[in-house]
Amino acid sequence: MNNHIFTLVFILLFSGTTAFSQTQKGTILLGGNANIGLASTNDFTAVSFNLSPNIGLFVANQFALGFSPHFNYSQIEAGNGFTAAGGGIFARYYIPLGEKVNPFLFARAGFSATQTIVPNIPAQQWAGGFQGGGGAGLAFFLNQSIALEVVASYQRLDFNGIQRSNDLSLRAGFQIHLPQAD
Repeated sequence: MNNHIFTLVFILLFSGTTAFSQTQKGTILLGGNANIGLASTNDFTAVSFNLSPNIGLFVANQFALGFSPHFNYSQIEAGNGFTAAGGGIFARYYIPLGEKVNPFLFARAGFSATQTIVPNIPAQQWAGGFQGGGGAGLAFFLNQSIALEVVASYQRLDFNGIQRSNDLSLRAGFQIHLPQAD
């Protein structure tokens, strides 16, 4: 299995000879993340759904700015759960490494609001606050417009200065790069 993964990464890194202009000024960036999760312990089962699209514009070569809204929903078997929504801005800087691979660094900041759901309690708890983070990734360009991305990131949520959460994640997804029409 590890040999297959290594071979795939090697082919993606070093195949092809056509240079693309995916990170040039004027290119539009479309993508995002979505997942559905199921967690189970001896005490409960939880289901979650997350959606985080993004849209950006390369304002300079290799440098994109954009907006990313998000929506999260989780429910625990006993009826407890939460809903979160928000959005923020992001910045990405791509480091040209070759014709098909570009490492990148990114930062993001925004606002998130969360509603906690507890059965038999009519008043739901709302909290809002800052979310921010950053990370690094690799964009493997499969063709002129589509990149497979592997991203390591850190995110911090600070709700009203009372509740804080820190999240480290590793994820993969696709980004679409739409070049500016000539």
